[in-house]
Amino acid sequence: AKAAGALPSGVATEAEKLGTIKVPRGKQPTFTPAQIRILLEQLPAPLTLVFALAAFAGIRQSEIARLDWSAIDLNAGTIEISESVAGKTGDARTIELRPHQENLIAWVLPHRRAFGPIHSITRIDSALVRAAKRCGVRWIQNAPRSSCASYLFAATSDLGFVARQLGNSGGTLKREYIAPKTREEAARYFGILPGESEDNILPLPLTWGA
Repeated sequence: AKAAGALPSGVATEAEKLGTIKVPRGKQPTFTPAQIRILLEQLPAPLTLVFALAAFAGIRQSEIARLDWSAIDLNAGTIEISESVAGKTGDARTIELRPHQENLIAWVLPHRRAFGPIHSITRIDSALVRAAKRCGVRWIQNAPRSSCASYLFAATSDLGFVARQLGNSGGTLKREYIAPKTREEAARYFGILPGESEDNILPLPLTWGA
């Protein structure tokens, strides 16, 4: 509109006001447990679901957009990422939730359906940027996924498991995604449950599956 002369040159458009998301070179940035809690508690319901799947299972936004509810088995604690869902950017895989990731089930359960797409939000990136800004948190692309990788590795010390969950090679994860976190931070991260205040984030026991 500005290029067409419909807006004065000195007036910023809504897109310009949001700014450009820039990711620093090197490792992808991560969110803190406190930031994750704020976003999960304040994002609108459809975005909460998308965010939880990315933050606690490491699923790409592009995969979530193609994911069907029938691929999520909450009883078995598995999420099937087929080749058609993974697309060109990832690998088909079965995400097997370990005991500490049961908090994801608590966030997913209120939205559960037998089948159908996980969401029908268009321009999900823009929606997340705007919603996070309203929550007082600066949205950084890929931060939920890199947060999952970092805290999951801190919790398990199992690079192979984390790589299988995220559909990346271990080398890529170590080089680009995994930032140093402590086991205590991981316990707080995966202990975030609906209805928990910042001072009452459940520190789940650090017991992992084989």
